[in-house]
Amino acid sequence: MNTGVFLVGAIVFAAGAIPYWKAHKKIEAIKRYEFENRTSGGTVQFKTYDDSRAHERRHRLAFLQAKLAAWPLIFGAIAIIASFFL
Repeated sequence: MNTGVFLVGAIVFAAGAIPYWKAHKKIEAIKRYEFENRTSGGTVQFKTYDDSRAHERRHRLAFLQAKLAAWPLIFGAIAIIASFFL
């Protein structure tokens, strides 16, 4: 086992896990808001149009953060697995 590769992989994995976890918490908060403000017709109700646009921006940003944070998770996991074969 190559400990240097393992340590680098663990650091990269942790560097991706923390932002991914934070993005996941934001996504869950958005889903909770949508659930609590859903009408009987199935749409999410907002007080103003600006509130709707702000919600959409938060939604897109949270998903983008999760997608970007997944890359260090993937590369860190690959490095950790590869360290056992080097």
